Amino acid sequence: MERKFFAVTPLVHRAGTVGRVTIKPRFAHAADILRKITRLAGFRADGTCRDGVTIAGYAAFESLEFRLEADGALVFDYPFATESEYFFRLYQKSGDQEIPVLEFNAYALEPDWFDLRPFKGDFHIHTNRSDGLETPDYVAAAGRAIGLDFCAITDHRQYQPSLDAIASQSAFQTAYRCYPGEEVHALDNPVHIVNFGGDASVNRMFQEDEAGYRQEVAERAAALPGSLPEMVRFQTAASEWVFDRIRSAGGLALYCHPYWRPHGRYYIADAVNEAILARRNFDLLEVYGGHHRHETESNALSLARYQELRAAGARVAPAGVSDAHGCDRGELFGWFYTLVLARSAAFADLKTAMLRGDCLAVEALPGEFPHLAGDFRLIRYAYFLLREFYPEHNRLCREEGEAMQEFLAGDETARERAAGAARRLERYCGEVWSREHETR
Repeated sequence: MERKFFAVTPLVHRAGTVGRVTIKPRFAHAADILRKITRLAGFRADGTCRDGVTIAGYAAFESLEFRLEADGALVFDYPFATESEYFFRLYQKSGDQEIPVLEFNAYALEPDWFDLRPFKGDFHIHTNRSDGLETPDYVAAAGRAIGLDFCAITDHRQYQPSLDAIASQSAFQTAYRCYPGEEVHALDNPVHIVNFGGDASVNRMFQEDEAGYRQEVAERAAALPGSLPEMVRFQTAASEWVFDRIRSAGGLALYCHPYWRPHGRYYIADAVNEAILARRNFDLLEVYGGHHRHETESNALSLARYQELRAAGARVAPAGVSDAHGCDRGELFGWFYTLVLARSAAFADLKTAMLRGDCLAVEALPGEFPHLAGDFRLIRYAYFLLREFYPEHNRLCREEGEAMQEFLAGDETARERAAGAARRLERYCGEVWSREHETR
């Protein structure tokens, strides 16, 4: 009820400041509720009072001063002392008692994260240029409709479809970003690797110079431990050749679905997988990938391996991607994505954030609780965002993305509808993070 009938701004505050919170009614009956509020109380969700003493139960809620504005909004100031989620409860009189009628949440971030923003992305998606169902322009628009802030088309052995998707988005005034990409299949190597954001095709590199590719891979294989079987050395060397070529093109190398099990067997031999994971020459590990519900075991194994690597002290950037081969099949597309905390959705900023580890792999199957993989601090913040920020963000993205699709279907008027939704989304995002009424 709270999200539907009231707008709370801002949702995110800078830790160490006194932030002003405004609860604005969206309907007349909501304004009537706020007029009858007699008490406002709040506390830090980490269970401490302002003096740092641990509390238990509702009796320790701290009562706060508030006021009603002429437009019906309820306004109060609160000292957001440290990074945490904060919880506020509003009461009305009922006889001799005060009963809670509304609850709201806010979050405070330390300065190192306050100027960063969350961006949802999927950079393992296929179109009908390989084995997907729809055209690149349609898939790009569909990505916006499911709430993505950035995407990359990654067709098998093809780079051009991603460029076509980028070109299609030039018709719109939007903050949504599409980037270059491809799924790389090096010669005689079964390992699947995504080139995300590189400014050149790695598939084309070995297609145009096969002799050079084979010579360089042979040299790399010869440098690996002789105790490894020849096949393991070759596939590991070929994979690392691809990883390095992606980086030389300015992109990020995604090691794809390491425990995919088609036809009853893992598509990568365990010995190869072990060598690649031990050497970790890739940039991102596909922790949650495009596996159907009956293939959940594959993602569970990837997650377990990711956690094992982290427990051993390895820095591994997690990724969630759909590997979707159709946008309207009711499966995979939108189930898995990567959440990045970055300065902007520009590729350079996304890349910096991912290499820093400020990203999460997300598994969000319909009707199920979302599962996140990454650092605890970011996971806790992300769950707040999933509850409090993303419902409206996704609604506005859906409006924009569906208008994009209508434009592609020939409705010229849909372009302005898409622009209107983009402006509303920009305005909404601007209200979520505090900018004013802050004092140290």
